[in-house]
Amino acid sequence: MQAAFRTGQVSDAEHDAIIEWLRGDLRQMSALKSALIYRRIARHNARQMLFSLPHWLATNGFAGLLVVIDIRRLGVARRPRWTKEPASITRGLGSSTPTRLLRQLIDSTDELVGAALL
Repeated sequence: MQAAFRTGQVSDAEHDAIIEWLRGDLRQMSALKSALIYRRIARHNARQMLFSLPHWLATNGFAGLLVVIDIRRLGVARRPRWTKEPASITRGLGSSTPTRLLRQLIDSTDELVGAALL
């Protein structure tokens, strides 16, 4: 935020490292020690990060967070099993990891204050 408004003491290198961290492209976490960030966003902490983001946005004067999820890929089987049934029957929302994660997100929307899922 400070880098966007050119306030505070955020260097261009630190700004770029934070953007890479948010996108999951950062290779070395040592670039973020000055920003007091020590861990990557991964499966074990992504939920907490997502749930804290709308609160942080509201604290900083933003209206909220809109999360747009494209679920078209969830309906495509990654590894279709061999069956005598038509392929359309074997495909669909199964128990893949993305489907489970989406279900967990939907189940915990009560905790996700200040955000809208689309």
